Amino acid sequence: MNKILCLVCSIGFVLLSASGGYAQDDISKHAACNICGMDRQAHDYSRMLLESDDKTSAGTCSIHCTAVEMAAHREKTIIRMLGGDYATKELVDAQKAYWVIGGRQTGVMTRQAKWAFAEKAAAA
Repeated sequence: MNKILCLVCSIGFVLLSASGGYAQDDISKHAACNICGMDRQAHDYSRMLLESDDKTSAGTCSIHCTAVEMAAHREKTIIRMLGGDYATKELVDAQKAYWVIGGRQTGVMTRQAKWAFAEKAAAA
């Protein structure tokens, strides 16, 4: 019985890990920004990932390049937009993120910085 329980738990863990893995594996799929060619690994704290209803995705280095990508492909319906958490570098839902606009630090592809945070305390 213990062996079966361990097997079921192991399979569950693998499935749960894999479900969020695609989004976090975005850098290997989109190593360079679709718009400017910037290295997305080097800018993992500001990167964005767009997922469309046609099962395609686009990776960018910043919210600026994301806007350019969306304007260039208006025919696509975006079903999910993710941004790199400035603190953890993990992708977070852009609509649920806490955004910090401005500050002393220079932004990526813009003078006015725009940083996403998964947690309100981190954004503060």
